[in-house]
Amino acid sequence: MEGGETTVHIASPILILYLVTQIIERILEVISLFVGRADVTNKRQAELMALAMFVIGSLIGTLVCSLAGIDIFQLCGLPLKSDAVAYLLTGIAVGGGSKPLHDIISGLSKYRDKLKKENGVLRVHAKVE
Repeated sequence: MEGGETTVHIASPILILYLVTQIIERILEVISLFVGRADVTNKRQAELMALAMFVIGSLIGTLVCSLAGIDIFQLCGLPLKSDAVAYLLTGIAVGGGSKPLHDIISGLSKYRDKLKKENGVLRVHAKVE
């Protein structure tokens, strides 16, 4: 690089969602150290602890997504009319952990492709050798 040139790498939007999810999971692990783990033999206590962690994760996720402007629907090409609803749903998705996030992204991508196909806009990517 010459002079004052800098190189900027822009991460994939999916990578950003994954990283936010991982950060939230690590925060929840730390929180669980302080509040203790549920007694797995007590089903009700385990369910309440899981619900509490999901709610805390969703709140953290919603806060992070709204402050950072991270919208899973916009990233998948399916923007919602309300930013607040988009940030809330994105926060719930990333706050729920990496497995549910993967399922949501896959579902949204399939739905987007279906809409594009119905409108005749779907581009087929083929490897040419």
